[in-house]
Amino acid sequence: MKMRITVQGTSYDVEVDMVDGGVTTSAPVISRPAASAPVAAAVSAPAPSAGPSVGGAKAVNAPVGGTIITVAVKAGEKVTKGTELLVLEAMKMQTSIASPVDGVVKKVHVAAAEIVRDNQLLVEFE
Repeated sequence: MKMRITVQGTSYDVEVDMVDGGVTTSAPVISRPAASAPVAAAVSAPAPSAGPSVGGAKAVNAPVGGTIITVAVKAGEKVTKGTELLVLEAMKMQTSIASPVDGVVKKVHVAAAEIVRDNQLLVEFE
């Protein structure tokens, strides 16, 4: 059976075989990208962005949407570049978000167990 699936905005034509009432894929899994869809290059998760934010302060934004697992810093705390700020879980993968700069945490905008969206402000620096 042929099907078309879309992964991160790119459509693929695939062939699927039914086996013992379950679904298994036949080789090759991805026969070719759908004719109307561009072929996407493999992309690693983007790094947390640090740059202008509210009032020109430096900040860290979420690289992807997900759930905050832990917050390791608080307002007023001095951090160095590479210090773990928090852990974000997306698609059952935990990602440590590190400070991109040396500085003082001005405000932490999230808490553990909070769901965040892509590019949401997480931590602001003075």
